[in-house]
Amino acid sequence: MSRAQRKSPVPIAIGNTGECGGAGAEAIIPAAPQTVNIGPDRLTYRIGEVARMLGVSRRTIERELSAGRFPRPDVRVGKSPLWGRETLTRWIAGGGR
Repeated sequence: MSRAQRKSPVPIAIGNTGECGGAGAEAIIPAAPQTVNIGPDRLTYRIGEVARMLGVSRRTIERELSAGRFPRPDVRVGKSPLWGRETLTRWIAGGGR
């Protein structure tokens, strides 16, 4: 499937902040404000949950993290990285940089 054929991810809101983000082909970049219900507020989010909310693959999050374009996890439980809601909303509000 070529890049032109890929479906664009849906912007998300983390918690009830009203701040949203989306994803691009090369880097994760916020989209226009829009709220999507992602369920109950959580204290932390796992890498698969973050990827699903941003509409990208888990591997994309891993690549962006490795390249320094995604915030470092707030905590690790074993080898599992966990991000807090505030870290993600701050990153999205900052333009995904």
